[in-house]
Amino acid sequence: MRVELSPSKVEVTVGESVVLSCKVSHDPSLEVAFQWLLNQQPLNFQQEGGHFEYIQRQSSTVDLMIRSILLQHAGKYSCRAQTSADTVFAEAEVLVRGPPGPPGVVIVEEITDTTATLSWSGGVDNHSPISSYSLQARSPFSLGWQTLRTDPEPVTGDMESAMAVDLNPWVDYEFRVVASNAIGTGDPSAPSRGVRTKE
Repeated sequence: MRVELSPSKVEVTVGESVVLSCKVSHDPSLEVAFQWLLNQQPLNFQQEGGHFEYIQRQSSTVDLMIRSILLQHAGKYSCRAQTSADTVFAEAEVLVRGPPGPPGVVIVEEITDTTATLSWSGGVDNHSPISSYSLQARSPFSLGWQTLRTDPEPVTGDMESAMAVDLNPWVDYEFRVVASNAIGTGDPSAPSRGVRTKE
């Protein structure tokens, strides 16, 4: 008995759908049972919020449909085919591209009356290079987080430090950083510690 899984490697973007097709060649007199696994764990089709659908085409082919894929659906998928005579596996790798993860801790390196120099560490790029960062701040006077003007402008994806400009003197600020790539804007970093601009 042989089993083939196609495609064997596929890259998809968050929100897209993909079909993995598992085809077995076997002695037609034997019944075949199929099972799908993700990273060695059997897939539970009921629990997964409707993202996974099992489609049996013929007795020798089953498809796995993954709808509106999420980052956590990336990994190694296996199709296991079993008859009374033997058990065979085929594997496929699914990479999921998405917006970047949150940048690491934001540190306030230097503060003046109207500027703050911030540094951070890059987060995961989720298979699409980080193209830019935006710096945000909140103060007791702002309605939530506001995007700041920076020097340099724009802050490109290879940078891990920049200066926020046009701040108000003698105000308490917290800062955070958000990364973007071709697919979208990710979750923000954790806020920096609070600092006060100079008088």
